[in-house]
Amino acid sequence: MKLPRLPLPVLAALAGWACGGATKLTAQEPPPPRREPVHPRRNVEEFPPVEARFLRFTISAATNNQQPCLDELEVYGPDAPEKNLALASLGTHARASGTLPLYRIHALPHINDGLYGNGHSWISDTAGTGWVELEFAAPVRINRVVWSRDRERKFIDRLPTDYRVETALTPGDWRPAASSADRSPPPELPSGSPFLFGVPGYSPASASASSSSPESPGNDRPAAREYLLRTWQTADGLPSNTVTSLLQTRDGWLWAGTTNGLARFDGKRFTAYGESQGLRNLHITCLLEDRGGTLWAGTEGSGLAAWRDGYFQTLTIGGGLAGNTVLSLAEDAAGSLWIATAEGLHQYSGGQLRRRLAGPVTRLAAGPDGLWLLHRTVLSRWDGTAAVPAPEELDPSRFSSISAITGGPDGSVWFGGANGYVGRLTDGMVTTFGEGHSVLTSNTWELLAADREDVWIGTSDSGLARLRGHELL
Repeated sequence: MKLPRLPLPVLAALAGWACGGATKLTAQEPPPPRREPVHPRRNVEEFPPVEARFLRFTISAATNNQQPCLDELEVYGPDAPEKNLALASLGTHARASGTLPLYRIHALPHINDGLYGNGHSWISDTAGTGWVELEFAAPVRINRVVWSRDRERKFIDRLPTDYRVETALTPGDWRPAASSADRSPPPELPSGSPFLFGVPGYSPASASASSSSPESPGNDRPAAREYLLRTWQTADGLPSNTVTSLLQTRDGWLWAGTTNGLARFDGKRFTAYGESQGLRNLHITCLLEDRGGTLWAGTEGSGLAAWRDGYFQTLTIGGGLAGNTVLSLAEDAAGSLWIATAEGLHQYSGGQLRRRLAGPVTRLAAGPDGLWLLHRTVLSRWDGTAAVPAPEELDPSRFSSISAITGGPDGSVWFGGANGYVGRLTDGMVTTFGEGHSVLTSNTWELLAADREDVWIGTSDSGLARLRGHELL
């Protein structure tokens, strides 16, 4: 007689019974709930009280695959829950695997100086990894560690995502206390973006609209009455309400890149361009018109597209690009097209594409004196063979935290970011503008040096501002 085929759990139970005991069938226990993802502003690690003389925070991965950053590392114990035992003022000594050189605002003493913000943080010297070790003045009982990337919530690049916390009573006897293993994964971040405000859950602290109107007593910006503001949205034919780039070509058309395609505007109506016109990816990151009249569109994930003869032709990794997310475009005085990606800098000239520089390049600006770029977040000039950092005799901290650069009509280069001012570099000299102004407490995202010596400043949280002469409006 042919026996029926039994399910594996039943067979396992019968086998256990046949061997002299019954196998108990139980439902699989659900996995324990995971903690919230890491956050750039504040993270808390709690563990059973332990006596320790040493504490080590080891990082194995960070956002953007850059050198990880810690704003402040705080340690607390059950005997005095509000007392930060990590403070250098209490005799706690800090050590690290290595520290990013030349940047005083990112030196190791900032890890436990009690001051918050990117300007008082430690950055490792190794991409994606690094460790910080604290040695207390005497053994202490601890049960909580608080850490952050930027307590002021202006930056989320370099955020540690894979880490572990260990303690030791004697040197080298490390014992696990906490780690990222029980955390949910962080939000998926756009590749190559150094400053990622707007990612769900990672909004700046002051992302809500200001309670003051432009003319209220609490706001020191006068209204710009000489401009007329009108808004166009998807109901008017725009492919998306998220506009990522703008360009007016020499024939007078205004082109708008969005997260859902490209549009051409004639002043009254939009003409949308997408997959049917050859765009392989609708998320446009940047636009440029070269001197030959070709429109170039960088995309998030599908390389570089060129508008020719009514159709987009695409250049991707298969065609020589090191990365398919294009972050910035520029054309130099010789007519070469320069392409910035998270994987390097490329030059396109005479139909030939060459990779000229490795490592993330996030912004480009071409001027009469050459090509400027943000290479590994450092303001540099391309000398024809290499990226040369800003003049060595200048304080390198003045060029930190930069997220926007642009070339001026006079050959100067303008830069800004979360450093609290807009800077101009001309003939090896730096002039700063707007220090202490409330507008520049926000991160500077975009800069445009226009006619009449105006510089337009797009910010993360304070709207659009204009610098005219030395006055910020």
